[in-house]
Amino acid sequence: MTEDLPIYSRGMFRPRGEATLPQSFSSRGPLGSVDLFLGEILKAGAENYSISQIKTALAHDLKEVLALDDLDTMIRSIFHIEQQLNHLAGQLGEEDEFDRKQFPNLTSLFAQLAPLLLRVILDNSATRTSRGEIPRDSSIFHECKEAVRIALEREIF
Repeated sequence: MTEDLPIYSRGMFRPRGEATLPQSFSSRGPLGSVDLFLGEILKAGAENYSISQIKTALAHDLKEVLALDDLDTMIRSIFHIEQQLNHLAGQLGEEDEFDRKQFPNLTSLFAQLAPLLLRVILDNSATRTSRGEIPRDSSIFHECKEAVRIALEREIF
């Protein structure tokens, strides 16, 4: 599974291109709303937007992830959003008044997600095979998806 994902700095996996991401991540929400998304800000240039607008766009993108059903797509989408935030920070990094501490990031999302996923793995350790592997049809994958949803909801709301 990880063979098709390049490893970037900090050991994170990132999706290759937008082909693996939902179509709605490119510009508009699934209902055709006029909400601002990070991709739009990236195209127009971060210097044209306030930190508040970037935070609002991040919340819209995270809500899009929350609406997804596929765990793999959810995870890939979160890394895509993180990559977009890094690009936006890079665009603003040249500005004199840029305050990185005020710029949004996914640190708290990852901090909230880690204990949830560890709990899911621990609770499901009884379902391991004789070789210590977690079966693919195990409920652990569904519970991991739920952990991602919980962390996203805490980040958004």
